[in-house]
Formats: sequence, structure tokens, C-alpha cells
Amino acid sequence: MNRMGQNSTSKNWTVRTICMLMLLWAFAPVNPYGYYVLLRWVCSPCFAYLAFVSYGNGQVPWIWIFGTSAVIYNPMFPVHLAREVWIVVNSVTVILLFAQNVKLHKRQTNAD
Repeated sequence: MNRMGQNSTSKNWTVRTICMLMLLWAFAPVNPYGYYVLLRWVCSPCFAYLAFVSYGNGQVPWIWIFGTSAVIYNPMFPVHLAREVWIVVNSVTVILLFAQNVKLHKRQTNAD
């Protein structure tokens, strides 16, 4: 893998990790409403970026996953769900982000 590819992979890992950490922190019941607004403003563009990167890599399932996530977490036209539903949505999103990090790490390790 060339140097630019490594930088891009590292950036994508960082973007996914930031989203995972923010979504995990969202489970804390003491967060103010402003945290969830910030979460939307950070995660939605990150998911849109990851969908774009997935498109460039021809990863059709990830395009749909990240594109849908960008819509669900968008701050401009927020999706209003009960807290219990958000817990499930956030959990699934974290699992998918983690799965892609592990998958890409294994692929990168095998390529070396």
C-alpha cells in the first residue's frame, strides 16, 4: 500500500473511532441535550464522508450503511425517536463502525 493509501486508511479509522466514542458516550444518562445536538453535527458529516469513501472503493453495502446513518443522525432535519430506540440505533451503529475497523485492520495486516 502506498503512503497516500495508508494516510487515507488512518484518517478513516480516526473518523470511525471518533463516532464510536461519541456514540458510546451518548449512553450516559446524564448528558445534556446539547451533547446529542453536537453528536449529530459531528457524526452526520462523518457518516456522509465514510459513505463517499465507500463509494470510491466500490463497497456498496457500506455506502448504504453510512448513507443511512448520515440521514438518521442529520442535525438539519432531526429524526425524533424515544430514548430506548436511540439506544438500539446507537448500539447497532457502534457495532457496524467497530466491525469495519476490524475488517479493514485485518485486510491491512494481511496486505503487509
